[in-house]
Formats: sequence, C-alpha cells, structure tokens
Amino acid sequence: MERTTSQKVDMIETFIERHLEKRGNHTKQNQSKGMKKIEAPSNSDATSQFKRAITAESKVSKKYKSKKRNTFLNLSTLEGTSVKSNKAKASKKKKKSTKKNELNIVSKLRENSNQKPPPGSIKKTVKIFRKKLRLTTKRTIKKASRFLEEYKKEKIGIITALTELVQSQKTEKLRAFKEEQEKRTEIIKSYMNQLKSNQDEMNLLESKHETYKADFEKAYESHKARNETNNKKQIQLFKDLKEEVYHAESGLAGRVAELKRFTVRKIAGLKKLKYNADKQAKSFREKISLFSSI
Repeated sequence: MERTTSQKVDMIETFIERHLEKRGNHTKQNQSKGMKKIEAPSNSDATSQFKRAITAESKVSKKYKSKKRNTFLNLSTLEGTSVKSNKAKASKKKKKSTKKNELNIVSKLRENSNQKPPPGSIKKTVKIFRKKLRLTTKRTIKKASRFLEEYKKEKIGIITALTELVQSQKTEKLRAFKEEQEKRTEIIKSYMNQLKSNQDEMNLLESKHETYKADFEKAYESHKARNETNNKKQIQLFKDLKEEVYHAESGLAGRVAELKRFTVRKIAGLKKLKYNADKQAKSFREKISLFSSI
C-alpha cells in the first residue's frame, strides 16, 4: 500500500524520537558509570539527523570491522565524533590499564603476604585478567553489533521512508508539471484557433479587396474611355469654334478696314469744309471791316 506524505513524515519523526530515546538511555548509563556525557542533538531537521546517523554508523562499522581488535567500546563514537582520536585514546587506555592492573595485583599480593609470591602466580593472575578483559571486550563488541543491527534495520526503514517521500515528491512535482504542460497546451490550442480564425478573416478581406480592386479597375477603364470620347468631342467642338472665330475675325477685320477708310474720307471732307468755312469767315470779316471803315 502506498503511503501518503504525512504518514512518511510521521514515520521519520517516530524513528528520530526512538533513536534519541535510545541515545538518552546510553547517556544515563554512561553518566552512572562516570563516562563522558553525550548530548542528544535537536530534533529540528530530519535530513540533518539522517546524515549524522549515517556518518556515525559508517564510523562505527569501520572501527568494529576487525573482531580480533581488543579495544573498549567508546560510545561517543556513535554520536559522530572523530574515530581516529578515539582509537588512539582507547589503545593508550588499554596499555595503561593493563600495566596498572598488573602492578596493583603484584602490590596486593605483596601486601597480603610478607613472603615472595610463588613462581608463576603473577603470570597466572595476569593471564586470568587478560582473559576477563577479552571476555568483556567480546561482550561489548556483541552489544555494539546488536546495536548496529538494530540501527541498520532502523536506518533501512528511514532510508525507504525517505526514498518513498522523495519519490512521492517527485511524482507530485511531475504531476504538477504535467498539469502545467496541459494548461500550456490548452492555451496554445486556443491561440492557434484564434490565429486560424484571424487567418480566415484575413483571407476573406483579401478576396473582398481583390473584388473591389477588379471593380475599381473596370469602372476606371470605362470612365477613362468615356472621358476620352468626351475629350474628342470637346476638341472637335473647339476646333469648329476656332474656325468660326477665325472666319468672324477675318470678316470683322475687313469691316474695320472699310470703317477706317470711311472715317478717313469723312475726316478729309470735314477738314475741307472747315477750310472753306474759315475762308468764308475771313472774307466776311474783311467785308465787315470795309463796311465799318466807310
């Protein structure tokens, strides 16, 4: 059954809470034994917790890979501290503790009896102590391996939950992307339909324009022919009128010349009459003067 996103988040949170509770129990046990206090990290970010857990698991698996290594389990390595420094510290502690224990055993034997211990007793005691130390180390390794097994199971659970969560997020993103693409395709289809209708309208307008152009050319040609015929008629009328005017002007010129000649004759006659009148007046004045002298 496919889990929802909220179920996956709840699963991750429960895993982190259980992990923190276990680590809290370890800290209580270690504090009671006088070991270093382990602080549990904050449960704010599941991803950071997951990364820290993986780093801790890898470091612990590297440290306890060899079963023959006789070292104490330092629980601080489970919290993500440096493994190399813990290895060095553990080896130094082991050497110091073995030497101290041997010296303590020898000093106790000397305190209990003023006599020298029998030959081979110190070696036997040290051998027993080393055997016990190996047993405690094996027990600690078994506990650590059990813890690692549980931790691996929980880690596999959280990895599956996280992968499912990431997969669901991917599917949701893909679904959203597909929906967006469908919306875009719908918009593009509407645009294409609008473009097609606009193209059809443009084709109709072009056909109308062609018909209007043909009608205009036809009307223009007919108007041009009509104007040409009218112009020819007007030119012919103008020629006829010009000819009539020419004839009229030529007749008028003859009449004007005749009137000029008549006028000249009349003026000459008038001058002659004036001359005669002046002559008669002169003679009449002369006669009057004669009469007046008498």
